[in-house]
Amino acid sequence: MGRDDQDQVSARAAASKAAADGTQDEVQAHLVKFFGRYPLDAGAPSLDGDAPPLAGAAFHVHPAVGNGVGARDVLIYDDLGAFLRQELDRYVKDEVVRLDDLASVSANEAARVLSGALAVRQAAEPVIASLADREEARKRAWLAKPRVAETHWCVTLDRMPAALYPAVATNEAQRREWVRLFHIDENIRVPADAGPLFDGVGVVYTEPLTVEFLTAHPSLVVDTAFFDADFEARLVASLGGPNASVDGILIKGENFQALNYLADEYRGRVTCAYIDPPYNTGGGDFTYRDDYRRSVWTAMMRDRLALARDLLSPDGSLVCHIDEHEFATLQKLLGEVFGPGRNIGPLVWDKRNPKGDRRGIATQHEYIAWAVKDEKVLEAHNLQRTKEHAAAILAKAAEFVRTSGGVTPEARQAFRRWVRSQPFSGGQTAYCELDADGRVYRAVSMAWPNKKRPPDEYFEPLVHPVTGKPCPVPARGWRNPPGTMRQLLAAGLILFGPDETTQPTRKYHLADNLTENVPSLLYFGGSDDALFAQMGLAFENPKPLKVATYLIGIAGRGPDALVLDFFAGSGTTGHAVIELNRADGGRRKYVLVEGGEHFDRVLKPRLLKAIHSREWRDGRPASGEGVSHVLKCSRLESYDDALKGQGILIR
Repeated sequence: MGRDDQDQVSARAAASKAAADGTQDEVQAHLVKFFGRYPLDAGAPSLDGDAPPLAGAAFHVHPAVGNGVGARDVLIYDDLGAFLRQELDRYVKDEVVRLDDLASVSANEAARVLSGALAVRQAAEPVIASLADREEARKRAWLAKPRVAETHWCVTLDRMPAALYPAVATNEAQRREWVRLFHIDENIRVPADAGPLFDGVGVVYTEPLTVEFLTAHPSLVVDTAFFDADFEARLVASLGGPNASVDGILIKGENFQALNYLADEYRGRVTCAYIDPPYNTGGGDFTYRDDYRRSVWTAMMRDRLALARDLLSPDGSLVCHIDEHEFATLQKLLGEVFGPGRNIGPLVWDKRNPKGDRRGIATQHEYIAWAVKDEKVLEAHNLQRTKEHAAAILAKAAEFVRTSGGVTPEARQAFRRWVRSQPFSGGQTAYCELDADGRVYRAVSMAWPNKKRPPDEYFEPLVHPVTGKPCPVPARGWRNPPGTMRQLLAAGLILFGPDETTQPTRKYHLADNLTENVPSLLYFGGSDDALFAQMGLAFENPKPLKVATYLIGIAGRGPDALVLDFFAGSGTTGHAVIELNRADGGRRKYVLVEGGEHFDRVLKPRLLKAIHSREWRDGRPASGEGVSHVLKCSRLESYDDALKGQGILIR
């Protein structure tokens, strides 16, 4: 037997003797004191009340939904056994052995103390092992791909085969839902002398509905939740299969598990992840939880940002709303998760409304963090935004030319007067000129843009086309070399004055310059309270639709984008995608994840309303601008149900 083995035998013997000498109660007291430091029970380590998470332990967060009585954040620890053993070592050194005191005691007392320490460690190990085993089971359940508990489909009538219309027309539950959401019993105005058909469009509302009524209203949305499995199977088959022709996906469930669920199918496909997570303000007037401890908030966001990063396409972006409470933490997380050079934000959102309850400086801004999957993509095509009001300016110019019978002086004057009367920015107002072809343009300086002197060739004068004399050169030279200047001249893109005394400028056609670089400031001071009131919905602090549309339009990079929001809230992201497609005929798709009770109360009804009509008034559709749409709605098995299914104890 070696010396180490002899020492272990001696230590065990000493521990046994210590227990026999009546130290068992002391050992038990130490165990109670040690394990009492941590918010653990035999079934589920968790965070309750004011107890802090295990300091220094790595954990995942299953956040509580809402702020009601009994709300709790469950923490699932990465390696609970290793953490507790490390903490036990520290406890034994500080509370049992007390190395500083050993020098002043006898050898026998020192031996007794060390024996007691060994006894504490041996007694604690089975408890730690049991807790660690249970926690590993909980972690496996948390990290596993969740099961889909339920799926149904919401499909506009124009996407359905006519053979299914009779079943829809006679479905009483669907009819009542349409009355509740779309007020179909009120909006059909029937002339007194009308027959079954009137105005070539409208059809008399009846109970039950008729196939003719359905045919006349193609933007009504059929929800298979009101139908049997056979109807749903026939409808899905007509769409080409479970994942064909889907325009949007709603997932009801915890967002970490939903991102795990999406990983296989959507990895590397998401163009834009657009989220509005809890700002962690500590306020209690929100529909979602907004008072996490910083360590819990950080762990929650880190896990979800890492999963979202993997879902992004190579040119994908993550756009995240945040305010000053966790802005610094989020910036650090983006650096850790995405890597250096990929956090290209933030944008500063000036909300034009200082907070009146602030002491000192009244905050009137928030931040929009922006990270990219690969910063090299920006070298090929930088982020661009569409110039605001460009489409309206071009349309108005065409109208003046048409009504004036050509590009007449009257058309030019009327167009110039109209542009200058609009609440446009200075850059937009500058596009107030019409050329001989009726194209909108503005004049732009061609001067060298910085203080560094360009080569001498950049000072070559331009010759006036009428007088034949050289025109003034900017003090710092031209912006472009002579070769480029000759190309611009040949293309008719250089504007000269009446004679050579005027410095020439560059002609910029609006139609050729519809986009511009994204500035770091966003100005928007409105809210969507009026929009929600008109749609007949209620939700605290929704993201403004206009802001979401603006940002997704930039980050989405084109009409075929896939947009993900895993803090979906009231569904603003899905609504914004629908509006973008409605405006430009795009084919953008969206995936929304939300676990709150407002999923069924607000989010889903809002999207169905946005699909059915562009405008609403007093909860009723105010336009016939519906969109053709297929929406897939899935509910994931909850984490607690997954634990129960595996026989794992939960609180």
